[in-house]
Amino acid sequence: MSVIDMNKQILKEHLESSQPVILDFWAPWCGPCHQFAPVYEKVSHEFPNVVFGKINVVDNEEIAVDFQIRSIPKVCIIKDGEIIAENYGAIDAERFTAFINEHLG
Repeated sequence: MSVIDMNKQILKEHLESSQPVILDFWAPWCGPCHQFAPVYEKVSHEFPNVVFGKINVVDNEEIAVDFQIRSIPKVCIIKDGEIIAENYGAIDAERFTAFINEHLG
């Protein structure tokens, strides 16, 4: 599954489904966010049963407030509507894959 650019409506639809959701909070001016973007895209292909979404905090301030985003990039793993894990900062593909497996494995 490819990475989905999320807004409030798209996010709501996916959070109401039974599939786990992984969200990447980012901003266009954020250097580490741009470093992490290809890692996020690459790893998303390894987990076909997980929804991978990107949320631009500049364009989606309300979502950023709801998720209490204070630092980016921030990744949240959501299962059954609850945040079960969070990671701050850019990480490499190996660590990102291990992070996902640890919480969804």
